[in-house]
Amino acid sequence: MKYIFLFFFFIKTAFSAELGGDWYQSCDKDSYHLHVLVNHSGIMEVVSNQIYVKVNFLSVDNSIDFIYLEPEDLGRGGMMYDWDVYSKEKPIANIKQANKNELIFKWNGFFNEKKKKYELVNEFIDSKEKFTQTIKMYRCK
Repeated sequence: MKYIFLFFFFIKTAFSAELGGDWYQSCDKDSYHLHVLVNHSGIMEVVSNQIYVKVNFLSVDNSIDFIYLEPEDLGRGGMMYDWDVYSKEKPIANIKQANKNELIFKWNGFFNEKKKKYELVNEFIDSKEKFTQTIKMYRCK
């Protein structure tokens, strides 16, 4: 099973209680997996074994933005980036609950303040995987 990331958060919104639990790209056991637990911030796996970042969670219009704080753990590939240029205000990702059993996950990338554009847009999880920026995820039984 491939995990998209494991994070812990606590958001006081009407749908936050329903957001907790396991979400899958498909109900196939080998699909990407998102595990939602409770806390204020968390660690997000961006590229497996290369880039892990600390994030805060911001509730915005029935969705939750992931705000980059700082690198948590970097492999050789992650050390090649200048992490000081990335915005700590613009979201790197977002989740929105479409209904009780469906979640929309959107990866933005990191916003480079100097270049005024998002970078690492296609680097999420593993560039060898066929990843699209927006993924529907399901609560499987």
